[in-house]
Amino acid sequence: MIQASCQVVEKKQLNESTYILVLENAVIASKSKPGQFVHINIGPGSVVRRPFSIYETQRDTFSILFQVVGPGTRRLATYRASQYLDIIGPLGRGFTLESKSPILIGGGMGAACLKLLSKHLEINKVKPKVLLGFKDSECAIEWSGAKVSSEDGSCGTKGLVTDLLKKEIDSKTDMIYVCGPEPMMKEVTAIAKKKDILTYISMERYMACGVGACLSCVCETKYGVARVCKEGPVFNSKDIVWE
Repeated sequence: MIQASCQVVEKKQLNESTYILVLENAVIASKSKPGQFVHINIGPGSVVRRPFSIYETQRDTFSILFQVVGPGTRRLATYRASQYLDIIGPLGRGFTLESKSPILIGGGMGAACLKLLSKHLEINKVKPKVLLGFKDSECAIEWSGAKVSSEDGSCGTKGLVTDLLKKEIDSKTDMIYVCGPEPMMKEVTAIAKKKDILTYISMERYMACGVGACLSCVCETKYGVARVCKEGPVFNSKDIVWE
C-alpha cells in the first residue's frame, strides 16, 4: 500500500454517466490484485476519500470504472488528462484464483471489480463465463464475450442476471465470483448453495479511512463484525449474515 499523487493519463466516457479514468503509478499497477480497491481524495468539497475497484492494470497504469451518482462522482468526472489525484492503494483483500471453471457475475457497476479478475484467470489459462445485469441499455457496459441481461429488455435478455445464472450454471462450474447490489448477491448465494458451489462476493460499503481504523464499513458475518475495507471487500458468501 502506498499513498501517491497519480496523474490522469486518459479519460474515457462509456455512456452518459459512466467513465473510465486511467491513472499512472507503476507501483500500484504492479501490486494490485483482482478485487482490491484504491481510496481517492476527489478534491475540495469531499469530506472523506472514496473507494473505487481497480478495473484494469497495465505496466505503469491502473484504471477505475465509475458512474456519476452524486456530487463526489460528478466532480471526479470533471478530471482530465494531465491532472492529478491523491490516491492510497491497493487496499483490501481480493479474490482467490483457485478455479478451473468459474462464472463471474456483475450487477451494474459491480462489473468494475471483475475485469481484472477475468484477466488474471485468463493468464492462468482459465476461461470464465461472464454474466452482466443492467437496469437498461443506458447503463450497460460493453464486455466482449459476456452474456447480458437488462430489466427492461433494451439490451441482452430481458430479466435479471440471476435468471442468466440459472441457465448458465452447470456441473462443471466450480466457483462463482459476484459483485453488485446485495439482494442480487444474496440470491446468487442461494442458487450456488443449492448446487454446493463455492461463491466469493465483493461487498460494497461507504469507507472513511479504507485501512480498518474507523469501523465505518462493517458487515455482519458468522464470525462477528468484519471490516469490509480490511477483512474484505471479498468474502466467502457462506460467511455473510444477510439482512
